[in-house]
Amino acid sequence: MFYEKGIDNLDAVIEEAGHTIENMEMLFTGSVYDLAKFDEQEFVDEYLSECYAEAYDEKLDYYVDKAMSAASNAFAELAKEAKDEADMLLRQIEELETLAKKVLLLFKALPLKNIRIDNTKI
Repeated sequence: MFYEKGIDNLDAVIEEAGHTIENMEMLFTGSVYDLAKFDEQEFVDEYLSECYAEAYDEKLDYYVDKAMSAASNAFAELAKEAKDEADMLLRQIEELETLAKKVLLLFKALPLKNIRIDNTKI
């Protein structure tokens, strides 16, 4: 489409932006997503329900502390797993910013006399 107007690389840049967005969507379904949805209280509740027979009366504080520690460790492990994906996600965002700047420059290079906007049609 833009090739016909003499701007042959705009279509390629838009296609590249589409691929970058797809990569970002995939990154949001992995470890970054797991980290974002981690619920410490839910983890603690589940942990305590698994050892409910022992976690009563005078032992309750011990098991609550143990559950909180396990939740903290689980969150730290998720954060460690998500770090590389988060770094990749940041690079994808930076790449998308670069592509957006390219598209803006290419749009600015379009000859204005060839651009016709008809907003009378529905």
